[in-house]
Amino acid sequence: MTLYRQHRPTSFQDLIGQNQARDILQQAIAKNRVAHAYLFSGPRGTGKTSTARIFARTLCCLSPKTLQSGVEACGKCTNCEAILSGHTPDLLEVDAASNRGIEEVRTLREQAQYGPIQLPRKIYIVDEVHMLTNEAFNALLKTLEEPPAHCLFILATTDVHKLPATVRSRCQLIRFERASTESIVTKLKKIVKANTLTVDVDVLQVIAAAADGGFRDAETILEQLSTQHDHLTLALAEETLGTVSGTHLTSLIEAVTSGDSTTTRTLLAEHFSNPDLRYSWVLQELITLVRSAKQLSAAHLTFLENLLEAHILQKSSPVPSLTLEIACYSTLNSVNQGDEQVAQKKPIQSTPVKLEPTVPKEAATTDTKPQVAQVIAVTPTPPKPATPNVPVVELREATPAPASLDIRKAWKECCEAIAVVSFPLSQLLRQAVFHVAEQNTITIYVKYKFHADKLTEKKNLYLVQDKLKELTNYTWTVKYLVNQAISKAEPKRQVSSGQNADLTPGSVSSVFNPSTQ
Repeated sequence: MTLYRQHRPTSFQDLIGQNQARDILQQAIAKNRVAHAYLFSGPRGTGKTSTARIFARTLCCLSPKTLQSGVEACGKCTNCEAILSGHTPDLLEVDAASNRGIEEVRTLREQAQYGPIQLPRKIYIVDEVHMLTNEAFNALLKTLEEPPAHCLFILATTDVHKLPATVRSRCQLIRFERASTESIVTKLKKIVKANTLTVDVDVLQVIAAAADGGFRDAETILEQLSTQHDHLTLALAEETLGTVSGTHLTSLIEAVTSGDSTTTRTLLAEHFSNPDLRYSWVLQELITLVRSAKQLSAAHLTFLENLLEAHILQKSSPVPSLTLEIACYSTLNSVNQGDEQVAQKKPIQSTPVKLEPTVPKEAATTDTKPQVAQVIAVTPTPPKPATPNVPVVELREATPAPASLDIRKAWKECCEAIAVVSFPLSQLLRQAVFHVAEQNTITIYVKYKFHADKLTEKKNLYLVQDKLKELTNYTWTVKYLVNQAISKAEPKRQVSSGQNADLTPGSVSSVFNPSTQ
């Protein structure tokens, strides 16, 4: 028997990390206020089906126990033994993924009309209920609204938003939270002790992080590793799972946000260059760690933004480690540039000037006659009326670009140059289409609004315009317009008669796609 089936919880006390769900169900039994339909919602492997079985057994127990933690089934009566062994016809588990049609639901409705045979109630546990068809939901709706007094429905789903609102409104919703790393480690320690496995303590932390909040996933991973290795070490676990220890993740964050380029390169080369590494998991863990930092500096926020962009582009990256590396180096560049700007802004040192009294030439002679001091009346100059500070604006006409300028070629070179500086920005530019260049303005078509919003951010907009000026020695304004009709394979629009084929600003109209040129 697999570990997750062998160590499935059989009582409310065995449930770990689901205190709210446990308390609601135990109070409902203790106060005899059990609803006719429950909807268990939560991520996979968090104990929804196991809790449904525990709830059913406690509800049908002939001699339930009242403990300090709440009501518990005795586990020894005939009803408890029948449910534990699965030999009772009054507890039916239905897999909606394989029984999702209207005919199956009609059969269920017909069976629900008959009273229980052995238990005091007839209980239906419908797993993955969101897989039912719309017709099946409509057939089930009336039964959920007015079920027979002897029936109890427990619906379980990982996607509660896929259920019709009419169904959700007729059930009492019980939410199951994603298991924390500490809860999973606690459960794994019990399993390791019960099965006398040889596992290093740090390995359990790695397994819990890789399980993504699911107890069943963690137990499956532990079983896989224990089958492959007699003694589970941290190195073996990381190599098999394609993960990185929390120490290395924390060290990378500290190095990047402090601007330590040398340590960052060393960490990336030694611990983040494995081609089998689960980089999507690494990016998620880094995002979580940065968000949970006690003090979020400007460097942390920059790194967090770059990590989010890297996570979005991870699936389309030709090199698995590329997005992580670019996120790290982009943050380092921003941090170090900020330090240089602060260093350049040194306070002006005021040098004291010693003022010597001016001695008249006449006083320098050896004349011993007493000098008569001449008093000069100085009339103070009236202050000038204050004038508002009006900024000086220099008006200049835009210098036209030379007629020989090929702006289409310059745009292509600009996109290639941007790829070296900002990989996420270059990916967005590859989805854009050059439309027209006129009146010192280049118009670019993008297919989605969120692409246009990202491209028009000051940082990205200035980077493209500065690169164009560097390549053409001419100042351009770039505008991005949403046009959902464009496609990457769109042919170039022909230059109309009377226009310059060299694409001179003011008379240029062409289509350009950097990814296809």
